[in-house]
Amino acid sequence: MLTEKEETRQLWKCCFHDSEAFTDLYFRLRYRDDINITAQREGRSVAALQMIPYPMSWEKEVIPTAYISGACTHPSYRNQGIMGSLLADSFAQMHQRGIQLATLIPAEPWLFGYYARFGFASLFRYQVTSFVPSTDFVLPVGYRIVYGNTCRKELYEYFHRMQQQRSCYLLHTEEDFRVILADLRLSGGYYALLQHNGTAAAVAILYPQADGQGWMAGEWMAGEWMADTDAAGQTLLEGICHEKRLQRVDIITPAYEEEGGRPLGMARLINASAMLQRYAARHPEASACFYLADKELTCNEGCYRIEQGECKKSVGQLASSDYPTLSISQLTEMLLAPQHPYMSLMLN
Repeated sequence: MLTEKEETRQLWKCCFHDSEAFTDLYFRLRYRDDINITAQREGRSVAALQMIPYPMSWEKEVIPTAYISGACTHPSYRNQGIMGSLLADSFAQMHQRGIQLATLIPAEPWLFGYYARFGFASLFRYQVTSFVPSTDFVLPVGYRIVYGNTCRKELYEYFHRMQQQRSCYLLHTEEDFRVILADLRLSGGYYALLQHNGTAAAVAILYPQADGQGWMAGEWMAGEWMADTDAAGQTLLEGICHEKRLQRVDIITPAYEEEGGRPLGMARLINASAMLQRYAARHPEASACFYLADKELTCNEGCYRIEQGECKKSVGQLASSDYPTLSISQLTEMLLAPQHPYMSLMLN
């Protein structure tokens, strides 16, 4: 009899088109039975997803979240509502475990609409800009660029310091960062760390770009790019292009315009009371009263009143029609959108 891990891996291979090497990496370094949930039919797993724990910065705090990965249903069992039931079960499990927010990246564009039906709001956005180097660049005195694809203390310490400066970002622990670098090695990519007088000043994590049939010669994408200053970031990109003889580097960065950029990921509140209490505490001037509807996670439903730094909840519909009803996706957007949510390096 197959183990849960073996069954889930078989399902993964049936539903996704990942290489054997990537699948090995995922199930060796990221998969765990305790974060996996499956749906059973006829004595076997026909749908599965993993709830990977991630801390996230929000409102100058760090909150516990879970990233939904590997959500899939066997082709023979699709369009039967199985994944919808599995998502609802995962929400309940996350709530019991103290998770306050769920996130995911839809595997296909049409899935944004699918996940919206279960309370997810499309909030994580990114933009791509192309950097073209100058023709006469020389690395300034006191600067050097260190290249590699294995973890080093200085690299993660710098990355960690920079990621903490983002207002609403899925944070990578050192353990998770090592998984990212394992995937980087698998893809043939590398990191470039700019040092100024021996101290880290900028970093870029670069992947070769694919056109669907193979790697495109000379085409590289910076999946992450962080710098102490604009000048340090520019110096790093110039140095990479000249040392590696690249004609350009495409850079993925957060999109800070309300409607700008491209859609990337989605979010959904799991524990509305906890998130609203955090919000109220940080905004004692805020005042609101509304009814929250959440058909998948009914423990979130009820009347919420925010005033004087406190959030109070009562169960039952409001007596007055003066108070609006919010869906769980609307509330998620209201709480997160002003912080410009961003995620990167998710092995997507």
